[in-house]
Formats: sequence, C-alpha cells, structure tokens
Amino acid sequence: MVVKAVKLIHDMHTKSGAAEAIQEILPKESSKMMIEIAIDEWGPAAKARIQQIRAKLNTESDASH
Repeated sequence: MVVKAVKLIHDMHTKSGAAEAIQEILPKESSKMMIEIAIDEWGPAAKARIQQIRAKLNTESDASH
C-alpha cells in the first residue's frame, strides 16, 4: 500500500507537468542572489502586470460613472 501511494505521488509530480511548471519559475542564473533575481527578473514583470491591472481598473471605473 505504501509503495502504491509513493508511486501515485511520484507520477503526479512527474507526469502532470508540475516539473516543467517549476522549471519555468526557477531563476535562470543560479549564481545570483535572490534579491538580484527579484530586481532583474520579477521586478519588471510585476511592474508590467501592475500597469495592466491599473488600466483595467481605470476602464471599469470610467464606464460605471
């Protein structure tokens, strides 16, 4: 029973695409410190996302007034 449970968990992580999804969010350069990765990679992506959200909010609030 334990072997079957372990196999199911292993299959869930390896066959479901979870490993590939994790690779997408891992830092590209492992020699960088986490703060450098946040500034260089995640910062610009977050700023772009915030602008998209603000644009949606402005459009929706203008339409309701």
